Amino acid sequence: LEELYANGQIYEAEYVGWYSVGQERYFTEKEIGPDRVDPVAGKPVERIEETNWFFRMGDFQERLVRHIEENPEWIVPPTRKNEVLGFLSQPLGDLSISRPRSRVSWGIPLPWDPDHVAYVWVDALVNYVTASGQIRPDGARGAQGFGPRREGSRWPADLHLVGKDILTTHAVYWPTLLMGAGLPLPDKILAHGWWVVGETKMSKSLGNVVDPLGLREDFGADAVRWYLIREMSTGQDASYTPERFLTRYGELTNILGNLAHRTLSMIARYRDGIVPRVPGQGLTSETEQALRTYHSAMSEYRLHEAMAAAMDLARDANGYVEAREPWAQAKDPAQSDELDETLTTLVRVLAVLTCLFEPVMPGKSRVLAARIGLGEAPTFADLETLVIEGKVVTRGEPLFPRVEVEGTRET
Repeated sequence: LEELYANGQIYEAEYVGWYSVGQERYFTEKEIGPDRVDPVAGKPVERIEETNWFFRMGDFQERLVRHIEENPEWIVPPTRKNEVLGFLSQPLGDLSISRPRSRVSWGIPLPWDPDHVAYVWVDALVNYVTASGQIRPDGARGAQGFGPRREGSRWPADLHLVGKDILTTHAVYWPTLLMGAGLPLPDKILAHGWWVVGETKMSKSLGNVVDPLGLREDFGADAVRWYLIREMSTGQDASYTPERFLTRYGELTNILGNLAHRTLSMIARYRDGIVPRVPGQGLTSETEQALRTYHSAMSEYRLHEAMAAAMDLARDANGYVEAREPWAQAKDPAQSDELDETLTTLVRVLAVLTCLFEPVMPGKSRVLAARIGLGEAPTFADLETLVIEGKVVTRGEPLFPRVEVEGTRET
């Protein structure tokens, strides 16, 4: 803020607007509608007239629009980019960056006016460049880090992940503040949707929050992460229901967990717990397709599609078991080589699956990797030269035990 003030980007003026105490922000006439309520929580707003300090945000409107148009993937998904461009199609006013200390006593005083405190959103946004090491507030003027990326800094962010309800704050307010201070913009902004119950946003103030710690207690952290990532399409809202949670958990139990259990059990029963020394190439095309789909989805932040591709590979492997019938192969000495190929193929697929699921289910991936004789879940580079032949496997308890619960936990 001192840098903006020194650059002539801050001025004092009278402000009149509709203020929400709960949201700690002003809303426009259009946003509050005829009922005069804030659009986030539906609470009443009050009209306030006071002296504030302002940032000349409007001076950077054209530059911001040009940046978005020249970098069409800077804001994702595209619907959110269009939302921001729609907002910027109207004249961009200046931003009130302070509140009188007489009304908001707990804020951080402005360095040049101790009777005013920093607007909470400006104060919060500034933390990105101080916590990341780009700005050193205690440095001498000219050596605080304003300008290009400073060595050792983690700013600008490769990906700035925000909720859709604070997109304007991060895609309009924040970039213009950075421009005014001579700092680099984040490389990309991704606005995610809300978890809703029915069609209502999940909110503590509304009393409809589902307790994730309760779900973790019943199902484990990995299963909860799996549900959250698998069920929500990037950028869109997702509705939590106990039924959908159990459906997604059922995938872990009946598809991935079942595949691991039956594969390790058969190796223990038919090959004394040792992976046969054969190539195991039975599902090569399916594995390659899963990897292509996974990489493509991840590169575009469609995590739900990447996880779907991983689970589809597990489905293919279960289908492979049914088609190959290793229990029948085990009964026929003439099919011993075929049984070896079947079992090694299944272990190779399990190794790939530990890699694919590791970002979302690191705990279970490590457990499964250990059970197939690997020290840890392999990386994509490891998969190129991974040797699984001759590894000693262990069965262990079910990866995802069946859980009988009633209803959901809510706070």
